[in-house]
Parts: sequence; C-alpha cells; structure tokens
Amino acid sequence: KTAEGERAVRAAFEADRNKCTTSVTLESDRYQPFSEEEFVRLYPLVPYQLKLLIDAVSARRAQSGSLLTMGGSNRTIVQHAQKLIIDRAVGLGGSEVGSLVTVDLSYVLLEELIPTAWRHEVDQAVSAHGSESIEVQVMRAVALCTDVPGISLTAANIASLLHPSISADPIDQEIDEALAVLVGEDRLRESDKGYGLQSPDEKDWEQTRRAIDMKPGDAVRLRRDHRRGARHARG
Repeated sequence: KTAEGERAVRAAFEADRNKCTTSVTLESDRYQPFSEEEFVRLYPLVPYQLKLLIDAVSARRAQSGSLLTMGGSNRTIVQHAQKLIIDRAVGLGGSEVGSLVTVDLSYVLLEELIPTAWRHEVDQAVSAHGSESIEVQVMRAVALCTDVPGISLTAANIASLLHPSISADPIDQEIDEALAVLVGEDRLRESDKGYGLQSPDEKDWEQTRRAIDMKPGDAVRLRRDHRRGARHARG
C-alpha cells in the first residue's frame, strides 16, 4: 500500500473499529483477535485469514490424499493473497476502501482443491440462487473451511468469515436465513461441529429418513388404534 492508502485504511478502521472487530472475530482459540497495525498492514485480508487459508488448503489436500500442504510454501500463500486483490474475477483492487476479503472469494481461486461432489452441490446452489447470492457465499465458505482445525462452522463463525466490509452492519440474520434455506434444500446439515456439506450417501439417508418420519396424522391414528386395542383387551 502507499502511505496514502494506509492512512485511508486506518481512518476507515478507526471510524468503525468496534463494529468491525466484533463482526469479524471468530469463536476460536486458534484464530485470535488482531491489532490495528496488523489489520492495516494486511488489509484487505483480515489478519487471521492467512493462517486460516493455509489450514483450509491443507485440509482439502489431506482430504484428497495429497501429501502436499500450503503451509510449506510462503510463496504460494503470498501469490494467493495477491490474486485476492488483482484477480479480474474476484479481486478487490478496484473496490472502495473498507471492503474486506471473504473466504468465498478464496473458494473461487482454489476450486480445483474442492471435492467433486461438493463442487457439484455449490454449482447447484448457483443455479438455484445465483452466483452472487448469500446462499452461494455460505456454500463456498463451508466447502473450503470444513475440517479446518480450531474452528467450528457455526452460524456466527460463518457470518464472520463472510463479513463484507469495515463499516458493514453484522450479517448474522442474513446468514441464519441462508442456512435455513440450504438445510431445507438438503445442501447442508447441522451437527455438533457446525454446518457441513452432505455426501451423496448422507443426503440419500436423510431423504429416506424424512420419507419414513411419522406425520402428525399417523401419530393420531396410532394412538387411536392403541386405545381401541386396550379397550378390546379389557372387554
């Protein structure tokens, strides 16, 4: 950044310090809060995103069976960070001061590392909701960050990972609504570890389970038949 750019970032951060810090802070022991100096130096990334992206790429490569990790190459993470600024598709270089990198942008640049089945689910969400929708942002964030150590993909953490700018109001409500839609569409499933994409087998099992779930009318009929059987037994 130029000296003028640093002053502009610092002024934007100081104007909305509490709102920004609260909105991007993760519920995590691994990805800690940051200082103003770290924020200004690494902007438009949130400082913990460097470590998180290294961990995310390592998790995706481990899932595919690759022995290589991003953590072994500082050059790789620097190049990725540069693309998040200059890439024509997702780069923030032309955005207003205050815009933040969100992890769904990294998904676009690292898509080849994502399991094919998960990419298919994201593509279906794009078809259903549009590539710029909050639902697709959530899907991309979950696909990239599943099994990253030290962070659960709760609604609050997903909101932090997708917070769009220094001055933006919290997006928790939008994230809650998007998650409800995606769970209803069987694209995501909630567990004690947070939200995750379903494998084809998990999705088939869930759909089968729902098909055999007892409906209210079934429960009424079952209780009625039980009472009739009890009366006959007493008679």
